[in-house]
Amino acid sequence: MRRTFAMAFSATVLMACAHAAPDDRPAAAAAPLKTMKSGLYQQEVRIIYTAAEGITEPDVRTVAVAEGGHVYAGTAKGLLRFSESKWTPVNGLESAPVIALTSNGAKVLVATSDGLFAADASGSHRIASWPAALTEPTSIRGLSADRSTLVASGAGLFRLDGQAFVLDGQLDTLLGASKQVNQVATGREGVIAVAAAAGLFMQKPGAAWEAVYPSEGVRSWAPRDVRGVAFDRAGRLWFASPQGVGCLDKEWKLYTGYEGLPYDDFTMIAPGEDGVVWFGTRLGAIRYNGSNWEYRQGLRWLPDDDVRSIAVTPEGHAWFATAKGAGVIERKTMTLAEKAQFFEQEIDKYHRRTPYGYVDSVSLDAPNDKSHWTQHDSDNDGLWTGMYGAGECFAYAATKSPVAKSRAKAVFEASRFLGAVTQGGTPAAQPGFVARSILPASGPNPNEGKADEDQRKQQRDPIWKILDPRWPKSADGQWYWKSDTSSDELDGQMM
Repeated sequence: MRRTFAMAFSATVLMACAHAAPDDRPAAAAAPLKTMKSGLYQQEVRIIYTAAEGITEPDVRTVAVAEGGHVYAGTAKGLLRFSESKWTPVNGLESAPVIALTSNGAKVLVATSDGLFAADASGSHRIASWPAALTEPTSIRGLSADRSTLVASGAGLFRLDGQAFVLDGQLDTLLGASKQVNQVATGREGVIAVAAAAGLFMQKPGAAWEAVYPSEGVRSWAPRDVRGVAFDRAGRLWFASPQGVGCLDKEWKLYTGYEGLPYDDFTMIAPGEDGVVWFGTRLGAIRYNGSNWEYRQGLRWLPDDDVRSIAVTPEGHAWFATAKGAGVIERKTMTLAEKAQFFEQEIDKYHRRTPYGYVDSVSLDAPNDKSHWTQHDSDNDGLWTGMYGAGECFAYAATKSPVAKSRAKAVFEASRFLGAVTQGGTPAAQPGFVARSILPASGPNPNEGKADEDQRKQQRDPIWKILDPRWPKSADGQWYWKSDTSSDELDGQMM
């Protein structure tokens, strides 16, 4: 793939050269530069909250968003409320292990091993104790409080009747031997949907429970092990199972990997802003906006890949509960210029190596902690720096920014030095040869141990070339330069 890219890029450069005017003819006047306004767009920004930000217990089991956008996190050691960029314990539930949460107007309902509580900024109070059938309250999988209070559990579906929970007997019969209910949701018209190990079930107001068998065209599913169910803000019913995802909007629409579904080991579903649904999985989170599937996985997006719970604010900020803390993916309105400014600041602070300012990746001592970082050389010093310089050229063409122009000129000098440093030393390169990278001669000799390493690599890969030295020294003795430059590095510098 590397050679294919390099060859394609080289062909582009060659075609550009082929269309240049010969030396004996005047060049045609350049066409006016066409520009367009990029306007505003939604940028996703990830923030992770751990002990340093007030999440005193990293084992976050569930999250909920109450009216007004107030966020609550249920942990193994208590309930926390997020306000003014900090987390504070909720009075009465400071140390109670929280099992599940759901919003209930300005309050949240909180399931703990001691019973069901209501909580807000002022504190908490008990609503009900668990029935004898829930001998293991930790089997509670979820809550719903849209019209009536419902509890999804490993022992079935329970409804709050006054101050006591009652098992839904009719659904219990339909569930058969497998009683586990994973999630419950209530729609606008009072329709209740249940995701259960035994399948997908629905109850319309005043009607009996029924098993649901979604179908679309020639496909008909009898889903089992249904992990999640939710009504989105348009009132559509969604479910998620290992078979795939389904959406009921008058008619069923079914989604699998063929329709773009990225992953299917689900944990739950959460409705997002208009037209958006989030899916929690054991390997990341998925956002679907009706046309695009967006997969969010790894520390780039989440505190941990096993997503236990998701709650979304009216603005579209998605909160996540994981065993390694809470996180949020915020949607911020910004311009491309504002985004570019952020990255320019990051590059200036962390990524410029040597006085020439080669733009390289850096290593962090700890994930997500930018207080300590280490710069190092890269095989792609010239490539990445060259491409960065090309970006600054485009920035200057679009904005006429003198800062972009000075950055582009600095990159040109850095790239030119990679060609100058190879000349005149011992051994000297052919005129025009460009180094991959440089290291200061005042540091460790990068050739030490390379001979044995090259021998081992050649045994594994017969086309591996042994170069001695791989890092020659410059004529002035100030620099080591790396001599195994490949075509894609040259392409970046030509760009």
